[in-house]
Amino acid sequence: MDKQPRNRKEASFYKPLAKARVRCLLCPHKCLIHDGEVGFCRSRINKNGKLYVLNYAWISALALEPMERLPLKNFYDGMGTMSIGSFGCNMACSYCENHQLVASHGTGRVLYPDEIANIAAHLLDRGNIGIAYTYGEPVTWYEYVMDTAKESQKYDLKNIMVSNGFINKEPLIKLLPYIDAFNIDIKSMRDDMYSTMLKGDLASVLNTCKTIKGSGKHLEITSMLITDINTNENEIEALAAFIADELGKEVPLHFWGYLPNGKLSLPPTSFYVLEKAANIATRRLDNVYVSYGKNA
Repeated sequence: MDKQPRNRKEASFYKPLAKARVRCLLCPHKCLIHDGEVGFCRSRINKNGKLYVLNYAWISALALEPMERLPLKNFYDGMGTMSIGSFGCNMACSYCENHQLVASHGTGRVLYPDEIANIAAHLLDRGNIGIAYTYGEPVTWYEYVMDTAKESQKYDLKNIMVSNGFINKEPLIKLLPYIDAFNIDIKSMRDDMYSTMLKGDLASVLNTCKTIKGSGKHLEITSMLITDINTNENEIEALAAFIADELGKEVPLHFWGYLPNGKLSLPPTSFYVLEKAANIATRRLDNVYVSYGKNA
């Protein structure tokens, strides 16, 4: 018989309210969740005035892959990582590469933190250096990421978080001691794109980047470019300026080309557009890379 996940794992950041309601405090949405309902990310449910995690220990995807697929270029370059992911996301990007996985509630397999850490440790002789929390949005997997990262440190494994950066400061600070490297996706430098196409907000993501950099953890930035959506020269200049001025010109920036996926149906981003963006960014930054996304 298959194991059942401990999806009555109580969430870490929330506030109980009157009438069995709760206020989730994990991300800037700060969802007000009524009894029996789920939050925006669909990974947290209110049961009788307590908030529980639905995706704890659910593994919807697992693969051993090279570091540059995350992407990370200046962190153990040439080595591999065991990438894992689950359902749930606190944004709603119309062009999501992993939209099927994000919506795959209750599919996959159940692996608890000690089990996944043990699997990763057994892959050390195959070039694995640790665990990457990716594919879906690991912010919504917060409790599992925290518990697994603690377990993996017993094996001297590295922990990597590939995220949209949409997380409140208190939970981020609590997580920082257990994560060795981050790749944060800055999807645009425009508030209107975040509010309409992504259902997030830019300021929160930029603040996450600054907090991570200030902690001394390794940080790289990704931006997926979609022709005529976020490829304006001024926007590319603004992204490069933010990284150079607030994070440091040495912080790597990865431009990824859009490939048709999700609800958005536009032509793939041309290599010319990617190269043009890279040429603009290299005026301010030392490490700029160009490639296509994980579905390439």
